[in-house]
Amino acid sequence: MAEEVILPSLGQTTNELTIIEWFKKDGDTVKKGDVLLEVETDKAVVPVEAYVEGILKDIRYFEGELVEVGSVLALIMTGEEAASLSKSSDNGKANATQQGAGQNVGQNVDPTSSDGSGLSSAPHTPSNGSIAASSPMSEAAGDYILSSPLAKQMAREQAVDLRDVQVSGQDGVIKANDVEVNVQNRQNQQKLLNQNQNHIQSQNQNDIQNHNQTSKPSALTSMSNGFTLGTGTKTKLSKMRKTIAERLTLSKQTVPHFYLTVHIDVSDLVRLREDLKQQNVDVSYNSFLFRASALALFKFPAVNSSLIDDCIVTHSEVHIGLAVEVEDGLRVPVIRSVGQKTVWELSGMLKETAERAKQGRLSAAESSGGTFTISSLGGFGIDEFSAIINPPEAAILAVGRISKKAFVYGDEVKSGMGLSLTLSVDHRVVDGALAGRFLNEIRELLEHPHRLLVPSNLNLS
Repeated sequence: MAEEVILPSLGQTTNELTIIEWFKKDGDTVKKGDVLLEVETDKAVVPVEAYVEGILKDIRYFEGELVEVGSVLALIMTGEEAASLSKSSDNGKANATQQGAGQNVGQNVDPTSSDGSGLSSAPHTPSNGSIAASSPMSEAAGDYILSSPLAKQMAREQAVDLRDVQVSGQDGVIKANDVEVNVQNRQNQQKLLNQNQNHIQSQNQNDIQNHNQTSKPSALTSMSNGFTLGTGTKTKLSKMRKTIAERLTLSKQTVPHFYLTVHIDVSDLVRLREDLKQQNVDVSYNSFLFRASALALFKFPAVNSSLIDDCIVTHSEVHIGLAVEVEDGLRVPVIRSVGQKTVWELSGMLKETAERAKQGRLSAAESSGGTFTISSLGGFGIDEFSAIINPPEAAILAVGRISKKAFVYGDEVKSGMGLSLTLSVDHRVVDGALAGRFLNEIRELLEHPHRLLVPSNLNLS
């Protein structure tokens, strides 16, 4: 039987992925779980595994090619076909040694085969006329992930990787409605992107018409015409850099941002962290920020929302992304269900996830689905800055460095450790007063950090 190796969606909104490298070649024997190739999404480099054992044949796309989601990348020959292929290969070697003496007996040889294997490069067709194939998503679900038969069928039809589907029930089994939610979320994100891109195109057309009416074209009126003076190098945008450019331009042009800044006395937080370090407990500042943000989002759930079409969707869970600098740009790994995690758990998860982000080894589920984002430049000596919202989220928190500051308490001026936070907010979803209360809640929690050590299991549903 010929099993199809299908390019899964990997939870991305884009319909095309780039093949980075094949680790197996045509004719190789592969085992279930072997990494066949790596593909690049707009956020990460992700492996594609074999979900059956057999012989890899008919590789159809190669390194550097842009491939549509759902395309058949190759075939894996299993069962009798694999045995026949292996036997044919062995007999071929024996025949070469014997200078062509003898013939294979009992083999179903296709004389039209171009590679001499005895098998056509086209997928094997069973007697019922249908192509026997299974997508890696369904194979993965059957072998590794608990899921209902209907959920498996829906995942296959919708090209959904069951590893990216969140389980709603307590039994840990993926149901059909879980797959439906995954598909709907993906469609909503695509709708938002399409809606915003159409708005940009319309706006650009208007800008061009207005420009043409008021001025004559010039070689330097558009960046696309290039800068021709002097010397320099021209570098083609990488897939990641292009995605960053498109998404952030889309955000600034279509999302009405407004900004709120607070200056916080985090002296108690600094002392608490030092006390914990004395006890050999190393907890990062980011883990306190994640915990404080999650608690504030549960108190003000409207900030944990997205504008989809003409509806505001308030998310039932808090999934927070952390902007991480990598060699070729920026990645935003997402920590899921932050409200259910302690600062100690968050500290370990953030460190490990950020490291894999820098290595480009994030899974699709770890680099998508955020409901809020934190961006910190404190490690670069930046006091404060404003960040660009990551659609379809409604807000992003920009974090500066912790440094010695003067604070006024009544008529008294005291020295302390200060931190500046700037909240960028989508005014279509959240108004200023609500955003102010939300940001002040984060301030209150960071100025009284012992509250963040109390474990709690929170959700918005």
